[in-house]
Amino acid sequence: MSDKHGLGPQGWRVFAIVAGAVFMVTLDATVVVAAFPALRAHFLTVEPTTLAWVLNAYTIIYAALLVPMGRRADRRGRRRVFLEGLTIFTLASVGCALAPGIEILIAARAVQAVGAALLTPAALA
Repeated sequence: MSDKHGLGPQGWRVFAIVAGAVFMVTLDATVVVAAFPALRAHFLTVEPTTLAWVLNAYTIIYAALLVPMGRRADRRGRRRVFLEGLTIFTLASVGCALAPGIEILIAARAVQAVGAALLTPAALA
């Protein structure tokens, strides 16, 4: 049985998952700006221009891949691409948390952006 919005319990569950995923991707794109002073304090020997790539790698790759990954979702199926993106994003997030150095952190953020670019168009569709 559906409510006045046309969604049954399953529809609301899907909506909550998709909304949570889009929130997670958006938060991850901006949270590094707030965390930048803490990153600078942790990576004392790293130049600020290098440290900026923690944010830039994510932003550039995410923006560049949104349209191609949207097309991928249209061709391969939105649910499948959403789950691929969620898996990649989550594993890369763990990689960010466990990164022993700046190079690994930047690489993990780049992979995270690939997952986000897969996830976003599939979720919004």
